[in-house]
Amino acid sequence: MKQCFDCGTDKPLKDFSASQHALETRGLCRVCQTRRRREWKLKNPGRDLVAERKRRAENPAALNAKQRDYNARNKERVKEINRRSRELHAEQRSREARERREANLDVSRARGRASYAKFVEQRRIDARETYQRNKQDPAWLEKVRRRGNDSNHRYRTNMPRCVETVGYTEILLSDPCSYCGKTAKTIDHIMPLSKGGAHRWDNLTPACKSCNSSKGNKKLMHFLARRREFALAALRAGK
Repeated sequence: MKQCFDCGTDKPLKDFSASQHALETRGLCRVCQTRRRREWKLKNPGRDLVAERKRRAENPAALNAKQRDYNARNKERVKEINRRSRELHAEQRSREARERREANLDVSRARGRASYAKFVEQRRIDARETYQRNKQDPAWLEKVRRRGNDSNHRYRTNMPRCVETVGYTEILLSDPCSYCGKTAKTIDHIMPLSKGGAHRWDNLTPACKSCNSSKGNKKLMHFLARRREFALAALRAGK
């Protein structure tokens, strides 16, 4: 047993840190050490970070090895600490990540494109496997459909708008479909937004729901060429 000279309580040796074991009768228990350290940080904000950076700069390899060893011996404890930290600082982390992206927009987009190009095939394989596993589940299909609609709504809501575009859209809805001549109930982007098209009046055209859905994110000439191929195939089948 050893007595803590701060709180005056007799405690077993395991309640004292290794640095306090050399003291014969009295020492500072872990609880009091933590409390004192916390009080010192409140009185000296930033000084602990400076000292930590200096110590890491002097011997980074040893500190990294020590941290890896601790993580390997306390996997469950580290997971629980990280989980609590994520829950406690979720809003702050989201705000800081958003600010970093906005401050370095070009870099963030370049990293996103590089990551997508690197894992695009694996993502497609995973998506197909997920669909095959859940395609008979109506609840999953409804969840995917709703998520897609929400994402599309957020994307279009954040698009820049101008008075000319809004007025021109109302005029286009009174015209027939540009692709088949039927009644147009939607507005299509001639150059798809995902291919670099702009939400401007000179990139809009009226389209029925069927043609708009068929065109999707295809470029205009590609879409028209495919329609011509299907029409010729239908004529040959009819003969």
